[in-house]
Amino acid sequence: MQLVQKLDFFHNLKKELENEARKNGGMVKRQDLWRIAYCTNPYLARLSAGELFQRVCDVVHNQLELDKQGRISANPAMYNDNWMLQKWAHVMEEVGVRGGFSGDVISASTEPLEKYFEQGKPDGLQLLADAIPADKMTLVKYSKREYIERMYRDGEIRIAPASIYADGSLLSAQQDLEVQRQFMIPTAESFTKGYLHMNVEGKVYNISDGDIQISEDLQNYYLYSMCREIDYRLPIDFNADAALVINDAKKFQRLFFDAVRDKLKGWDMRNGVVSYYDPYTDYKRHRVLEMTKHFRFNYQKEFRLLARPKKEQKLTLEPFFIRIGSLKDISTPYFMPE
Repeated sequence: MQLVQKLDFFHNLKKELENEARKNGGMVKRQDLWRIAYCTNPYLARLSAGELFQRVCDVVHNQLELDKQGRISANPAMYNDNWMLQKWAHVMEEVGVRGGFSGDVISASTEPLEKYFEQGKPDGLQLLADAIPADKMTLVKYSKREYIERMYRDGEIRIAPASIYADGSLLSAQQDLEVQRQFMIPTAESFTKGYLHMNVEGKVYNISDGDIQISEDLQNYYLYSMCREIDYRLPIDFNADAALVINDAKKFQRLFFDAVRDKLKGWDMRNGVVSYYDPYTDYKRHRVLEMTKHFRFNYQKEFRLLARPKKEQKLTLEPFFIRIGSLKDISTPYFMPE
């Protein structure tokens, strides 16, 4: 289907759905509301087949979870107005207008989940068999045994610059451009109207070959990442054979930042739950980009502590260690059975 035909299809489908809603006294099914939203702004219309497949993988990967019984099950995903389910509804509309899924797409999109069962019982279940999810927020660090032992015993923590996560040797669950955020500006409507260029914030982009990619570059900063709850997938994703569950998150953060301030006087300190963004819909929606990540990492439920310079730094940032004292009174370590 040509791009013009595709947009016409969505335009007509929107009319049908809105007419149906009027017949029902303005009542709209949740699914149809999401369909109308996509028909209004079919932002995936110019994605290549490969890019659309990657998006399918990202959404599927974040709608599933590994439960305590070792089963892959659907994640309730009820937070933020069913944000991930909305994305799935939009993907389904775009896939549908392209003729539907090929036979192996769904199975291929779930292949990354097979790694959790390669050794039989998932490592996360063995590691965290005795861990009891808390009613309040906990912080969890997944790592190697030697590092978790030092953290538990002495409060030894390695603080690394965000740029280090671009290292190609890192695991896929860890690798990301932490000093850059990439966003996409959809161009289907403009392109089908005959425009070959598009102005975004005073800069003119050629849209002949596809959507506009905008990169937001960040000054390098220091980053320490944790998980905000117990999760059975992450030990494998992070190649971890140990975990430290922090039961008093407030005290840990106070000790952490007291030690970091001694090293980085005058820097801006930030902490909190990571906001996950969609590069196609969330350009300029987040003020503090250091506290964001691409939604493909949404399942990691990250909580981050960071320090960013208030002024431009010309020096290359290097990792450093802090010691905040024994964490035995506020944490519980877990180790893989030997």
